[in-house]
Amino acid sequence: MTQPNQLVQAKHVALYLGVLGSTLPTGLAVPDEGFFNVGLTTPDSCRFRVSPEFEKVMAHQSNFPVKVIQTADAAGIDVDLMQWNGNNIKAVFGGGTITKVPASPTLYKFVPPSFGNRAELIAILDVKDGAKHYRFTAARVFNESEVELELNKSPESKLPLRLSILGGDDTDAWFMTTNDPAFAPEEEEQGS
Repeated sequence: MTQPNQLVQAKHVALYLGVLGSTLPTGLAVPDEGFFNVGLTTPDSCRFRVSPEFEKVMAHQSNFPVKVIQTADAAGIDVDLMQWNGNNIKAVFGGGTITKVPASPTLYKFVPPSFGNRAELIAILDVKDGAKHYRFTAARVFNESEVELELNKSPESKLPLRLSILGGDDTDAWFMTTNDPAFAPEEEEQGS
């Protein structure tokens, strides 16, 4: 059955990053202690991606695969940040330090992380469409991509953030929480 109310337009997006070990929110409230909002992002850059990898098993008796085996899973969050600040620049470069330049109280120095010392973060991506709220939570993310800053006169310069989601043995790599009634399990729908 056609359900136009099940279409989603990401009218508002917010990305929160947190320090590993911060408490993950259980509901849809704005994350608090240990998290920061990256602020403005470009309207066409936000992507949540899942990229599983498969290997096909072929047999001489068939021109088609006889089995497909999943060999890996991968997921990530991509967004272009518009606001240049200390938290965002460290997120994009995978960590680093910012210090005051001793000779001048108004100069600051950013040093990217040393080789092998990139930091992991927690990522919470909120997507809102009216009253519908979708939250993608990743307990561990890591920026392993190339950083290329386009420093042009126009348009404004952006900070490209490409986060890879990492797994673990004691938590879900990522999950989505939503208040959208279209996600209610079938037994709930039949009981109402």
